Amino acid sequence: MGDPASLPVDLEAATTHDVDVILRLRDTVAAWLASLDVNLRQSPLTPERLLRWMDEGEVLLQRDGAHVVGTVALFDRDEDTWSADGTPSVYVHLLMVHRAYAGQDLGGRMLDQVERRALGRGARYVRLDAGSDLERLHRW
Repeated sequence: MGDPASLPVDLEAATTHDVDVILRLRDTVAAWLASLDVNLRQSPLTPERLLRWMDEGEVLLQRDGAHVVGTVALFDRDEDTWSADGTPSVYVHLLMVHRAYAGQDLGGRMLDQVERRALGRGARYVRLDAGSDLERLHRW
């Protein structure tokens, strides 16, 4: 893997071939969060759920060469987390960055790309799925 700070952000669609690597990244990120006493309190991310997300929305990857170093999933609606207020929005889930790329604003740069995509889709808001108790994430 290269230098995280100089990695150009180029999000690409995940395919069924990427499911295992996404699940491993999720497990790694969840373990890191647990070491910080942060509980994700989410349903487990199963291969079936991830495949359904690929059908219902857009699961995107950030690669560094052959390595997946980040993910984000985009949806046009999310009634399970957000109230349906009719405002055109893009809902962000599964925002993850490989720990080797932490602290280099890769997640922020990925969200910049998400924002551009959302504007192109006519969205007024980009809404990030984050637990109400995750103050650090909210400040970010």
